[in-house]
Parts: sequence; C-alpha cells; structure tokens
Amino acid sequence: MAPNAGWGQAAAPAVAPAPLPSAAQEALNKGIIAAKVPDYLLAIRYFAEARKLAPAAPVIFMNLGIAESKMPGRELRAIAWFGAYLAATPDAPNAAAVKEQISVLEVRNQSNVLRFLKTVQVAADQIPVNRYSVDNKRDVMSGLFAESGDLALALNLTKSMENEIYRSSRQSSIAGLQARAGDFASALKTADIITRPDYKIDALLAIGDAQLDASDLAGARRTLALVGQLAELRKGHYPDSELNHISEAQVRAGDIAGAQRTVTFIKSDASITNPEKSSPQLAIAKAQVESGDVAGALKTAESIQAASLKSLAQLAIAESQAQAGDFAHALKIAALIQHANYKIQAQKAVADAQIKAGDFAGARNTASSIEDDSTRNILQFGINRAKLEAGDIAGAQKDLDLIRDNGTRDETLNAIASAQLKAGDISGARKTAEAIQATSWRSRALLAIVEAQAKMGDIAGAQKTADTIPDASLKSQAQRAIVEAQLDSRDIAAALRTAALIESAYYKTSAFSAIAGNQAKGGDPVSAKGNFVEAHKAADLVQGSNQSIARLVIAEAQVWGGEIADAQKTADQIQDGYYKNRALLAVAEAQVKGGNLASAQKTLSYAHEVAEQIKEVSYRGYARNAIAAAEAKAGLASSAPAANSKATAEWLEKLEDDDKSHACPLNTGPFLDLPGYLKSLPPSDDPIKVFDGLRETARKIFTAQRLVFERLKQQAIR
Repeated sequence: MAPNAGWGQAAAPAVAPAPLPSAAQEALNKGIIAAKVPDYLLAIRYFAEARKLAPAAPVIFMNLGIAESKMPGRELRAIAWFGAYLAATPDAPNAAAVKEQISVLEVRNQSNVLRFLKTVQVAADQIPVNRYSVDNKRDVMSGLFAESGDLALALNLTKSMENEIYRSSRQSSIAGLQARAGDFASALKTADIITRPDYKIDALLAIGDAQLDASDLAGARRTLALVGQLAELRKGHYPDSELNHISEAQVRAGDIAGAQRTVTFIKSDASITNPEKSSPQLAIAKAQVESGDVAGALKTAESIQAASLKSLAQLAIAESQAQAGDFAHALKIAALIQHANYKIQAQKAVADAQIKAGDFAGARNTASSIEDDSTRNILQFGINRAKLEAGDIAGAQKDLDLIRDNGTRDETLNAIASAQLKAGDISGARKTAEAIQATSWRSRALLAIVEAQAKMGDIAGAQKTADTIPDASLKSQAQRAIVEAQLDSRDIAAALRTAALIESAYYKTSAFSAIAGNQAKGGDPVSAKGNFVEAHKAADLVQGSNQSIARLVIAEAQVWGGEIADAQKTADQIQDGYYKNRALLAVAEAQVKGGNLASAQKTLSYAHEVAEQIKEVSYRGYARNAIAAAEAKAGLASSAPAANSKATAEWLEKLEDDDKSHACPLNTGPFLDLPGYLKSLPPSDDPIKVFDGLRETARKIFTAQRLVFERLKQQAIR
C-alpha cells in the first residue's frame, strides 16, 4: 500500500515517498518483498534494520505497523506504529485510512482481550470454593473486565453477586471508571443501583471529582448536593475523613454554602496531625478570599481550631489584601497570625507588594518589623533591585548599610555594578566590584566589566581588569572574551598572546579554535592547522564530559573555517554520542551548503548510527529530531515536523521498551507473543498460583492498552 494513497491494497506494505539513505532503502525494499511472501517476522527484521539507518522516516513506521498488524496478538504494537506515523505526518493524504485501520485493530485487540479473559475465567473456576468464594471470584473477574475497558460486562457481572459489600464496592469502582471516561450519565445510573450508602457516597464523590476535572461545575454541584444529602442522613455514622473529602469537593465546585453545611457534620479535629474539620475550613476560607469575600474568610478563619491552619487562612487573606494594594489591612491581619513562619510570609508578601507598587519607604518599614534577619535582608535586596531597575543607582548605594548579611550585600553590590555598566559607568562599576568581599561575586562583577570593555574596544583596560579577577575559571573566561575582541579587530598576534595566558584548558581550547578558524577563513591554512593542533592539546587536558564539548568547539570552528575533512576527524574523536552527533550535523550542513549532497547523506547516515547509541532517552530523542530536521532542510529524506517530534518519540519509547517493570513495555512477551509468554510462566499444581499468573498478565496488558488509547486520545485519533 502506498502511504500517500488510500488504504486500498492493505496486504502490501508501503513504498517510500521520499529518498532514504541507500542502505535504508535497500533494507526497506527487502522488507516489502518478505511481507509479500508473506513472512512478516522477516519483514519486520528488515524494516527494523532500515529504521536504524533512518530512525525518523515515517514510511518505515507505516511499514512496521502494517507488518505487525498481520500478526495476531500484536495489535497494540501495530497501533503504536501507526500512531507514530500519524504523529510524524499528521497531514498525510492517507491519514483517514490509517485512523480507520487503527479502529479495526482496536476491535481486534478487544476481541483478543475477551478471549484471554475467558481463559482467566476458566482458571478462576478451577479454584475450590473453600479457598475463593463464588462472589470473590465474580468480584475479581468483574474487576478485570473493568480494567480491560468493558465496563458493561463488568457491571453485569456484579448484579449476580449476593454479598452486598462485594457488590457495592465493585459497582462504586465501576461508577468511578465510567465518570473518569467522561460518561457521567452511566456513572450516575450505576451509583443509583448501589445499595450500601457508604459505597454510594464514594461513587458520587468520584463522579463529582471527575466532573470538576472536566470543568462541569453545574454537574458537579448537583452530584455533590446528593452526596451532602446522603451524608446528612448518615450524620454521626459517616467518617469525618469522608466528610472532609465531600466539603473540599464542594469548595472546588464553588458551592461554599454546601461545604459550610457539610463541615457542621464533622465533630472536630481528631488531632493536631489529623485536622478533619480545620482542613476543609481552610479550603473554604481560601475560596472566600478568591471570590472577594474577605469578611467571610475572616469569619471562617476565626472558627478554625488547628492553629497552623488558622494561620494559613489568615496568611491567604493578608496576601490577597496586599495584592489588592490594601497594605494597612494586610498588615493588621498579619499581626494576628500566631504561627511565626506564616507571619513572616504574610509580612514579606506585603513588603513585596509595596516594592512592586514603588512604595519603597513603606516596604522598608514593613521589612524592619519582621523578626527574621534573612527575610529582612532579602527584602532590602529587593528594594535595591527595584531602585536599580528604576535607574536610581544612588538610592541603591545609599541603602547598602541597611543590609547586614555579607552575602546579600555582595549580591547587591554585584547588581549595582551591573546597573553602572548598563549606564556606561565603567569606572564606577570597577570601584563597586572592588568593594565586594566574596571571591565568587567579585569575580562575576569583574568578568562583566571585562566583557563590556572588550566589546567597547578597550583591550588594554579589559586586560588590566582581567588580571584582578581572583577566580581562575572566570579569569580564563574573561581572557577568552578579550581574544574574541582582538579577533574582531583582526589582531591575531595579540589574540595568540592572550590565548597563551589562559589557564583553563576548556577556554584555551575555545580561544585557539576561534583563532584557527579565523586564520582558515582568512586564507592562512598553515597557521590555522598549527593552532588547531594547540586547541587539541588543550582539549586533551579537559576533564570528563567537558572534553567532548571542547572537541565539539574545535569541530565547529573547523567547519566555520572551511576545514571540513579535519572537522570530520575531530568529530570521530568525540566520545559523548550527543556531542559527536552535533559535530556531525555541523559537518553535514557545511557539505550541503557546498553542494556535496552525497557526502552529506553519508555523514547523516553515520549520525543516525551514533544517535541510536545514546543511552539517555531524552538526548537520543534530541539527536534524532536534529538529524530529521537537517535531512528535511537538505531535502534528503522525510522528517517529522518539530511540533510532533515529542509525540513520535513517546510512541517509539513505548515500542522499544523491554523493561517488564514499566507500565507500557510493548517490546516484551505479552505484546510480542502472548501464547509463548504464557507457556513460559512457571508451572504449578496450585490453581491459585496459575490464576494469579494469568491475572497479573491480564493487568499488564490492560495497563498498556489504557496508555496506548490515552496517547491516541491526546493525539485526537481516538
């Protein structure tokens, strides 16, 4: 079937719509031939080989999906391949046909599931009733049907249960599943047949929560009103913890009055660590604050028994008033707070709001009343930062004496120096930087000054400032900035002298690479080669993973200077797969620009191999996407659009996952060969052990099925 045609000839896999690397195309063609035999296992092997060489090519996903769809039991894997194809090419002309095939596979998968559940049922029937009661078996099987997604069968099975607890508990669970699936009408019908009031309340609560999550506030209020009525009928016989849940759900639904009524049924806080009554009262107070009912919130807060939760309610009120600009009342509420930390938070919220409003004097007064040195220093720093943003450097300098903490003072001085630099006051910034006590902050401030001086062309001044930087690494970074400025002024001799002074192996590598790149681009390949050698010598001294980054810097400089062959050699020396991949992409881009498409194709094929060796999944995904983008830009092969790369990667991760402990390991026995997997389970004469093994397998399948279907829904396929 051609992927850009209708589903028409579904028996034959697709042909590639765009050029692939020759080796990948050859493997794809062999896979198509094998599928026509038909030998689908062999076809899959060839398609997998093609994907190693062109991992982002949607045509390969399509062919893998078609091949696996022909193998009974692999429906979920086939769906995942088609999902990856549609994620990569959402506007493909055959998208509708692919979605139709996914629907067919869903039905086939459900049919397989039901057949497997019959096997599980047979195993359950073998368990003697003295070990598993009839109702117990029915309950377990109903649960499995529910997990499989067949809620109608699950519910039907509960109706034959005689034990009211088993029956009501399972029906409550089913109602919750129906609600989470968005079928509120069926969920409410299920809740209606539950005979035990406690389980009926649990079901209605689950429905109300689901309605809230779906933003169906009106429906949630109606459902939770029913819950409230039932709870009132069972007043004194319903756990306070559940009443707590009900009232907080009513708050979420916006039914403050209903929540307040439910709270009256709660006897009191069970303990300081179990505030059954105070917890929903806090939720009510916060909701009243959000609705603007400050008076109501204050009244609710006053009734809260737990001191810490009362303080939290008062904190919420104070923060709200501060944000509204009512600083006086916010401070009055803050003064009422008994919990020391929450009181400090409230006062800080007021001071922060005053700073934001430009009321620096008010913020200073509020800060002075806070009984915590650290918070006072942070606020004073905030005041100074705001003054600097307003251009009041003198004001910020004047307030320095109010900061008692040396670290915060140094951070403030660094901010002042930065503002002075922005204003063009180099000498003032230098003087401020020299007043900083901490080596790290002083070094950062001086580095910023060097960068500004170098940018302005004051090389001598920059060198003089760089010599005063105490931190060796930041001094090297400053000297690297000077090298860049010297190269901009085309003074390569001076740049070489500065580079020789750099102590950091990494920054020395960067400096010599930049110099060599400029020489190569300027027509002096001999000198460039010598300085690239110096860059490599420096890179040899760089420790750990940073060495790969240093080699990447060299390779990129070689590409920029036109030394493509040498850049390829440098890329080969890079140990880290991600950075090697970046170097190869830089080489390939240069080859494309030079019109050497054959070499670019070869480089990108190698990049594919490197990318597949990257262990970290996220970095492997970044590398794959970068290669696909480069191929698309060069017109060498099809590539998933950037917006869909994440969705494609998620499908591929599921398909490649062979860890049995994961939730959706589609590359494990139950999804590759279920009969073979079941035969591999440990044999036993104990019918319960046999049943448990089958049940566990069923649950693995159901979990993976749920995650696959959720992914389809997110992708708007299901």
